[in-house]
Amino acid sequence: MRAALAIVFSGLVLLTGPSAHGEEITKDMAWPADTVREVPEDLTVAFGATLTIEPGAEVRVGAGVSITVEGTLVARGTEDAPIRFLPAEDGEDPPRWGTLIFAEGATDATFEGVGEYVSGSILEFCELRGATRALRLTGASPYVHRCLFAQNKTAPAFTPPGGGALLIEGGSTARIRSCNFVDNEAELVAWGGAVYVEKSDPIFQDNQFTSNRSVYGGALATDLMASPIVGNLFRKNDAFETKGGGASLVSTISAFLNNTLTENHAGQDGGGVHVCVDCDPHAAPAFFDNVITENISEDPDPHHGAAGIGAAF
Repeated sequence: MRAALAIVFSGLVLLTGPSAHGEEITKDMAWPADTVREVPEDLTVAFGATLTIEPGAEVRVGAGVSITVEGTLVARGTEDAPIRFLPAEDGEDPPRWGTLIFAEGATDATFEGVGEYVSGSILEFCELRGATRALRLTGASPYVHRCLFAQNKTAPAFTPPGGGALLIEGGSTARIRSCNFVDNEAELVAWGGAVYVEKSDPIFQDNQFTSNRSVYGGALATDLMASPIVGNLFRKNDAFETKGGGASLVSTISAFLNNTLTENHAGQDGGGVHVCVDCDPHAAPAFFDNVITENISEDPDPHHGAAGIGAAF
């Protein structure tokens, strides 16, 4: 058995050591600004511990390796010095790293007033690229703000969940605000090329979804969600086999407000957005003040083939 490793940093003794799922951070730790941190095996931020990643840090994660947060993660980059989570290897198609996971019980973000972050777990001005699903929120609710999710792709799966960049499940109420989701993919029958939400109520505000793809819900697929989807741009996303080029809403009663859906494509109905009215319970979202234009649906039956908003009967 490997011995635990004590790391001395900035006058503090920071303990990491082997656990049932790789290395474990058990005390508060900071990864310095403008440095490269290698994560060659699974890493857990334990309950009660806080990992702070400073602006400009680069986190190089090994093939298939995941980082699990059971405590607190504070990763606050800046526009000029983002924090990057990248594959360990460079090259045109390097092996994908695993997932940044916020487990149930991880410290949630807290806010004051309307959306002013105060404390708790946060990803801000972070770039998550080249993962096998960049982020998974399982009953945890960090603040995800001004992050870039690019070129992430789920492993092949024959059933959902999907979410090439982000999977939200287990009752999470995370706020996802002003993020860019670009060129992410959920493979095979997994849903939501960029994001899949299941039995959770996150708030999506002012995000951009561009060139994401999945069999169902090119950018976003939701199942049993009631929270708002507001001010987002869905552009050039592709539900290449079925429905909802920009978004697919299943058993969802969300307010869908002030969104723009343009140049999205669906192999069946709902080139812009698909609303599932024959699921149980059926979806009944409220649509207000959206711009839905220049979307494409290839369903030969015009009853089902609405290019803007389609509904399965």
